[in-house]
Amino acid sequence: MFNAVFDWTDESWHPSVTRQVRPGDKLVSSVYATGPRSYTMLITSTATGQSILSPYTLEDGQTTEETTAYFVLEHEPNTCKAFPAAGEMSFEDVYVEVDGKQVKPEWKGFKGDARKCNGDTVIVDPATIKITWDSKDDAASHNTTAVAKGTKWSAAKKQN
Repeated sequence: MFNAVFDWTDESWHPSVTRQVRPGDKLVSSVYATGPRSYTMLITSTATGQSILSPYTLEDGQTTEETTAYFVLEHEPNTCKAFPAAGEMSFEDVYVEVDGKQVKPEWKGFKGDARKCNGDTVIVDPATIKITWDSKDDAASHNTTAVAKGTKWSAAKKQN
């Protein structure tokens, strides 16, 4: 497990330290604002209790507000057969808050390159997102990525 930021302003990658987890481990993650241009990411393994805390400050060149959240399956194996046989992983108990008020994003699923392993993004409800794949597919995964994107709160934020 790890935290990371890809800053689109200067196309720089900011990874944290990594910790080993096992298949089936549940990871709990949060991102929260710590200032007008900074936030902190926290990820914890419920199996080991290990955590990674990653503070981040936006690059000086960033001038637009961060109003979109993504849930992405990345850093996958080289072949579809190397994916877990269960064929899915899920983000559960998703909670989004803007200006102290809960919002329920209208997530949209995107296949990205996940189609190479018959992958898909399934929006179960505002708090549950599943990413699926076929581990029996013979194809190379080649950066298999499935994405759930939510932007509903950007309009709500401007009204507050």
